[in-house]
Amino acid sequence: MAAAALLLVSVILQLFVRSFQTSPADDFYIAAVVEYAGIQDSNLTPIQIAEQNVEKYAEIMKKAAENKVDIIVFPEIGLFAFDHSLFVEVPDPADKVVPAVNGSFHPVLKNLSQAALSNQLYVVVNLHELYKSGNNSFKYNTNVVFDRKGTVIARYRKYNLFGENYLNRQDAPEYVRFTTDFGVTFGTFTCFDIIFEEPAIGLVEKYNVTDFVFPTAWFSELPLYIAIQTQSAWAYANNVNLLASGYNNMSSGNTGSGIYAGRNGPIVYIESERSGTKILIGKVPKMTNKEKAVVPERGDIIPYGPSETKSAPILHEDLKIYATKLIKPDNLTATKEEYLNITGGTGTGLKKDFSLEERLCQSDFCCNFNLSFSVSYYPKNYSFTEDVTFNKSDAFYHFNYRLIVLDGVRSYLVGNKSGQQVCAITPCLEDTLESCGVSNKGNTPRHEINHKDLGKLVLYSTEFQTINISGDFHNRRVLYLPSLLVSSEDSSTFGQLLQPDRFHLVVENSTTKAHVSLELRPTKFASGGIYARLYERDNEPSSANFLTINMLLCCSLPLIVLYIMISVK
Repeated sequence: MAAAALLLVSVILQLFVRSFQTSPADDFYIAAVVEYAGIQDSNLTPIQIAEQNVEKYAEIMKKAAENKVDIIVFPEIGLFAFDHSLFVEVPDPADKVVPAVNGSFHPVLKNLSQAALSNQLYVVVNLHELYKSGNNSFKYNTNVVFDRKGTVIARYRKYNLFGENYLNRQDAPEYVRFTTDFGVTFGTFTCFDIIFEEPAIGLVEKYNVTDFVFPTAWFSELPLYIAIQTQSAWAYANNVNLLASGYNNMSSGNTGSGIYAGRNGPIVYIESERSGTKILIGKVPKMTNKEKAVVPERGDIIPYGPSETKSAPILHEDLKIYATKLIKPDNLTATKEEYLNITGGTGTGLKKDFSLEERLCQSDFCCNFNLSFSVSYYPKNYSFTEDVTFNKSDAFYHFNYRLIVLDGVRSYLVGNKSGQQVCAITPCLEDTLESCGVSNKGNTPRHEINHKDLGKLVLYSTEFQTINISGDFHNRRVLYLPSLLVSSEDSSTFGQLLQPDRFHLVVENSTTKAHVSLELRPTKFASGGIYARLYERDNEPSSANFLTINMLLCCSLPLIVLYIMISVK
């Protein structure tokens, strides 16, 4: 009787909302991704935490439905946080099970299914799955997809684990896809998977998937792995739509979510400087013609629940194995010099314009940098403490920069490796290599110069007008990513992405090499350049052992927090 009543409710709901749903004939769909701050309470049991998170998920789904959303994505570990004890069974999608009307499934799964049905949404969640086969049982980090009827239509088990040694790994990657009633087929993968060839690139190249749902619990790292920087670059390089939902836990450094329309640019995104849940909603152009340029409508960010200002710790990569060169204006000849009248009557400042051509190599791999930039100096008595931009953690344009080049293999904390070629620019708070790619704390000593007429001046800003980077890269099994970040003008966010009309990436393949060039016109440049991911090298010896936990859920919260405490000192 209960099942029949639920079916009747489903039919009524479908009739009521049908006019609000996107159809296959539409050239867009409405998506939502949730930057979710999960419930963490030591007084609650794991099942109580999961149940309360499910209630929050259902409330968010209702809000999304009110905004005519077709598909909503929740983050990695959003339901169970860092608990390792709670696992639920997930039905085989081939069986087309609706857990809401099947009494044999865990209440977490049943209530999620019911919420998808009640709100007529496609819903993507991540959870810990228990799978039984004969006398054996397996535990997975799993994405589960429900359709509008609450049916489990897809199940993906994370393939590229990172420190999650309490979980099992599939013997081979799964290429999981699901097709929606609005005419779009999605692929799915999780967090650390985005760094590797399989299954992510396989879904693009073998199955021609153009749209992806991506739950993540990311740990951002400078200079190239800020969450939104990585998400946007991957979507651009593959020219696909990416719906990325990030976990929000500022204490352990988790943030970063967005909706990205391939080479048409980001629709909506956030790298937060505030704790709390946000719902990101965007109108996503369908990839029916990937060659056609579209200017997506700007999406919306809807705060949900309490929030407070709280910066997440940012990891930084050890740059010792890079070839590097500090851009030192003191040692360059200015093409133009002019005095500045400083607002507030503190005196006269100085602005110098520079152009720089530099070829920097590591072994046989060389990068060409052609830069035009201006450096401004202010009187030493300028009220830096009253200039709010100096206290912003991503205000890197107040400092100097360093050219960096890498041709090597990176090894992560638990042995995963990634082949890389990099031509990039990173900010440096001071002249030392150790100060590069470190977030600004607002208390860095100002660089001083002595001017013959103006006396002692201090560095105020380094601003690029144009940046041109090029090099001859490896060309087999490679993804070329424009990994770019500029400073945000919003005090509640870290970093901002460049729209595609502000940069241009060109790849010219030959028999043995690919000439890759990147031209950009940044405003308040933060960090980035050409990041080539060489999948063919992943099994080669590493250039160095990078003890870092960027990009993923590690083995335990205490280990994560301990490492972050060490890394950000």
